[in-house]
Amino acid sequence: MVVSKRAVVAAIPMRHLSRVKRAVNVNWRLVAGTAHPARDYGGPESGVEPFVEGNSFRILYVPILANPGGTRDRQFTVELTAASPGAELGPTPRVVVTILGDS
Repeated sequence: MVVSKRAVVAAIPMRHLSRVKRAVNVNWRLVAGTAHPARDYGGPESGVEPFVEGNSFRILYVPILANPGGTRDRQFTVELTAASPGAELGPTPRVVVTILGDS
């Protein structure tokens, strides 16, 4: 996923693919790369995204912070780490987010 450095958030889509749309919690965490927490992106470093019964789509919002010194592209990773018992993570448990620089 690529976001502008002027973006307010990176919106990470999450989909519940089970045929039975029961309530499920998905644990996630942010992993620093060339982008750093509290300088390039904000929010908690980890959390739980709840899918209520019948809900098959959620969006995880990660705040993008204004960093005037960020002239190069920077990256961090959003990683899904676990799901409720009886649920599985899909084939894409992580997404790399690139914050575009000035170039």
